[in-house]
Amino acid sequence: MKAPTYVVIAVLALMYVEPLQAQGGMIKVEDGKRCKVAFGPRDTPPDPPQTAAACTVGRKDIRDSDGKIVSEIGFYAWTEGAVTRVRVFLMVPAPGAPNRWLKEQGDDPKLLRPKAFTTFTLKPGESKRIDALKTLGIDPWTMRFESGLRWRN
Repeated sequence: MKAPTYVVIAVLALMYVEPLQAQGGMIKVEDGKRCKVAFGPRDTPPDPPQTAAACTVGRKDIRDSDGKIVSEIGFYAWTEGAVTRVRVFLMVPAPGAPNRWLKEQGDDPKLLRPKAFTTFTLKPGESKRIDALKTLGIDPWTMRFESGLRWRN
């Protein structure tokens, strides 16, 4: 390849990847057992409530403060100026759905709805434990904001 070809490739790559800014990088969540997910910050808050990633709760007897069975823990991140916020959701039965663990084979994902649980702010390179999970009887999970490149959305 000649030098101009390298320039074209570099320009094309920059069209799809951008360097870390306040909202760049990936947020990784782990429960220390089965759950390992990663997602990037979005430009807007979750309105209507939605998740970018979720992990199934292994136990079928976890209930929220309203007595609803929690089937998953979901996550969504967005930027507000120089701050990155991460909202943690409990995935509970939607209105009209049975109040049971809804991750059995054949369960329709539409039976679950996200319920806001807690919100954090994270900086690139920072880790935080989701200690609020203790109120559900779940050992805290860890969130880590890893800096780097992110895909444009």
